[in-house]
Amino acid sequence: MHKFIPVRVTSKQRAESFLNGEIYMSPLYRFGSWGRRDGASDVQNNFRGDMTEGAVQVFSDPIEGGLNMLSSISDSIKHLVDKITWVDLGDLQYYKVLCFYSLLYDASNDWFIAPDPRLAEFGDSALVIIDMDEFMRRMLRALLDKYGEHSIFLADTVNYFNHSVTRKLQPLFEKDESYSWQNEYRIAFSRLADPNDPYVKENHLEGKMILDLEPVILQIGDISDIVAVYPVEKVLDLGFIDWNTKLRFPMSDDPDNNPAMMDMIACDTRENLKNFKQGWIKPIVEFKKI
Repeated sequence: MHKFIPVRVTSKQRAESFLNGEIYMSPLYRFGSWGRRDGASDVQNNFRGDMTEGAVQVFSDPIEGGLNMLSSISDSIKHLVDKITWVDLGDLQYYKVLCFYSLLYDASNDWFIAPDPRLAEFGDSALVIIDMDEFMRRMLRALLDKYGEHSIFLADTVNYFNHSVTRKLQPLFEKDESYSWQNEYRIAFSRLADPNDPYVKENHLEGKMILDLEPVILQIGDISDIVAVYPVEKVLDLGFIDWNTKLRFPMSDDPDNNPAMMDMIACDTRENLKNFKQGWIKPIVEFKKI
C-alpha cells in the first residue's frame, strides 16, 4: 500500500459536523445507477456519481459481455458499442460508505503529490485525518455500540479498471479509470441479521445482510484532536503542510511483519471479498464517441 494521508473534502457545514464527531455514511445506491429512475441517485453528477459503481466484471470485447443478447439495443447500432460492464444488482448497493481522498506521498522527492484541482468540486473544506488509526478505532467502537457485533466492516484503497482485459473485479473497491484522479480510500459497512432473533432463525437468515437504504449516522465525540480542517485550496497547493504540521501515515513500512491497523483491515477486506457471490447483474453499455 502506497503511503498517503486520508483527506475528506466536503462543505463547510459538513466539515464542522464531522469535527464534532458526526459521521455520515450514505448507501452506495446513492452514487450508482441503481436509483437512477427514482431520482435517488447522484449518478448524473459527473464527479460524485458513477454509472458503473458496483461493477463486478469487465470485458475486452462487448460480445463477451453479452451484447448480442441485449434486445434493447438495435442491431443497426451494436457496432457503436464500445464497452460493457456488469454491475451487481444484489447486496453491494446496500453497503454504507465513507470516502476519502488519498493524499499520496512521493518518497523519491520526500514530498506529497498535489491533488487534481477537480477535488474542489466536492466542497470548500478539507478534513485532514492526522491519526487514521485512532479515527477508525473510535468509529468501530461507535458501530459496535450502536449495532452490535453482527456487521461487516471493510476498508481499502480503490483500484481503477479499464476494459483492456476481460476479468472479474474486486467488489466495492474497483472503479472505472476515468475516476482515478479521486485516489479514493473507502470504508464500507453493513449490518447483518441477528442470529439470536427468532424471525432470523425461523427463516434461516443467519449471516444475511440487512438490505436497507437508510444512511448510517454515528456520533463518536469531538475529533478535533485527530482531524484538522483547512480551506480546500490549502490542500490543493499543499500549502497546509509546514514543519509544524503533525501527520501520521496510517500504514506500516513493513506490513508483512509489523502491520498497522489499516494494513490488517485491508488484508481482511480482500480476504472477505474473495467469498463474494455474484447474483443478478445489469450490463452497463457505453457507446463509442463519434
